[in-house]
Amino acid sequence: MIRNNWGCDMRLGIVWGLIGLVAVAALAWGWSVGGEPVPARPSDLTTAVPAAWYANLPLDPVAATNAYFARIPAEMRERGEKYSDTRMLAFDLRVLSLILATLILCATRMAAQARELAERVLPRRTLIDTAVALQYFIALYVLSLPVEIYATFLRPRRFGFSDQPFVAWLGDNFVNWGVFTAFYMVGVLVIYNFIRRRPTRWVAWAAVIWSFVRRLRSCPRA
Repeated sequence: MIRNNWGCDMRLGIVWGLIGLVAVAALAWGWSVGGEPVPARPSDLTTAVPAAWYANLPLDPVAATNAYFARIPAEMRERGEKYSDTRMLAFDLRVLSLILATLILCATRMAAQARELAERVLPRRTLIDTAVALQYFIALYVLSLPVEIYATFLRPRRFGFSDQPFVAWLGDNFVNWGVFTAFYMVGVLVIYNFIRRRPTRWVAWAAVIWSFVRRLRSCPRA
């Protein structure tokens, strides 16, 4: 039994070691990008027009759109298209990183090993569920960190839209993750409870709870 526990702890330690390497590499990359000089903020090169120009726009939407585009220099449109292309790339990378991170965590049985360890250390089931869920969300955050650095730090910085230091960006990103994770943790704990109480109908209840948590998280602030 002791040997089995040691083997489980060893495998979990290896998984967290690999996750730690990803974190170190991502932070080093972000710090390196943060040390680059920030390009000058792009200026609005749209040709200025008098108020009468708007009054004389054609009613046809295509013609009106073309008239507006005619005021935008080719350089400005090209820069906008490049930034838009990187936005689509960032979206694709986010989806891919989520899928890969989930496959990695499932293939390594990280959650199962974390639960085995938590059951030996923690006395209450709620604490065990909390520890396992928190480890999963932390691992998911770290494995997705390189893509988040590219999507929300590198892109706007290299296009001249942001001069925020990397440390400040990382702090904001971590706080944002912490707030969202707090909502998700509540949902996960409630779902765990329904799995134990309603083993044959927990999927439907889980869907309802998850939808409620997401709606609560996305409520507009006053």
